[in-house]
Amino acid sequence: EKEVLDWAIVKSNKEYEVIQKKFPKIEEWRLNKTKPTFKQVEGLSSFLNVPFGYLLVDTPPKEDIELLKFRTVNSEERKHTSRELIDTINDMEIKQEWMKEYLVSEGYEKNHIVERLNSNLNPTELAKELRSLIDLPVEWYKESNKSNAFASLRRKISYNGILVMQNGIVKNNTHRALDVEEFRAFCLIDDYAPLIFINTKDSENGKIFSLLHELVHI
Repeated sequence: EKEVLDWAIVKSNKEYEVIQKKFPKIEEWRLNKTKPTFKQVEGLSSFLNVPFGYLLVDTPPKEDIELLKFRTVNSEERKHTSRELIDTINDMEIKQEWMKEYLVSEGYEKNHIVERLNSNLNPTELAKELRSLIDLPVEWYKESNKSNAFASLRRKISYNGILVMQNGIVKNNTHRALDVEEFRAFCLIDDYAPLIFINTKDSENGKIFSLLHELVHI
C-alpha cells in the first residue's frame, strides 16, 4: 500500500533518491502499478530497517513506545522518530526485562534508589540526598580528567544496581549510527532493574551531564 510504503520511507530517515537507486521500481510499487516480490519486500525491509511484517499490512502500524511520548529535542517534540532510536529502545527493554527476571528469580529486593527520594525536595536537597545514596563526594569531579570522571561515575551508579549501557550504533551494526542531535541518553525506570542508556556519539561533558540527568529521573 502507498500509505505504508510512504510511512516506511519516512521512518527510515533515508533520502528517497538513495532508496530509488537501490530499488528502481519503488515508485511503481508506491503507485500500485506493480507489486514487489517476496524477496524484494525482504530486501526493502532490511534496507529501510523496518520490520518485515510492517510492510505487509494495509495501514501504517502504530508503535506505542511509552518513552517516546516524553522524548524532546530543543523542547519540541520531534516529528519523526528514527528507526535507530526505536530499535535501541526495544533492545534495551529486552535486556532490562531479562535482568529483572533474573534478579526476581534470585530473590533480590527492589532497587534502593528507585522512588526512594521525596519529589518535594528542592534541587539542592535532592542533590545532597542522591550523593549520599551513591556515595559521591561533593567535589568528585576534581579527582580525575573528563574520561576518567565518566568511568568513575558510571561505576558508582552501576554499583548501586542501575544498568548503565552505552553505544554509538544500533547493536553492532556500524552502518546504523545513533544521532546525538536526536537523543543524548534515555532511562527506563523499573523497580528492580533501572537502566540508563548513553549515546557515545556525545562529548565527554555531554555524557557526564546525561548520566547525572537520567539518574535524577530514576
